Amino acid sequence: MSAQTPTEEPGPGPGRDPAGVGRTVRAADAAWGLVRRIHLGSRRPENWVQLFQFAVVGGSGYVINLAVFALLTSVGDVHHVLAAVGAFVVAWLLVKLSMGLIRRLGRKRWKEWIEAGVD
Repeated sequence: MSAQTPTEEPGPGPGRDPAGVGRTVRAADAAWGLVRRIHLGSRRPENWVQLFQFAVVGGSGYVINLAVFALLTSVGDVHHVLAAVGAFVVAWLLVKLSMGLIRRLGRKRWKEWIEAGVD
């Protein structure tokens, strides 16, 4: 009979979590924290107003970009790379102008406008 030498139990080394349990728990906690933050934020009407403003500005920039690109490539016979740059610049400038308009109108007017349309 051979003498058994004491061996360490198999498993992770010092300072490591067994099977990454701590890492999984931290990831789950972070995910639930994000879900909670979204849930609480979605209950505030001013956040929906801000989302609407973001969608209006982004959507208008996209439509303007497409329209200017189509105009430059088909009517202006401009190379597609230059047309893309030109369309981006025009859309960027117009979105900046619309953002200034939104800031001037203020959040109160946006809320009134949205509430009037909801009826």
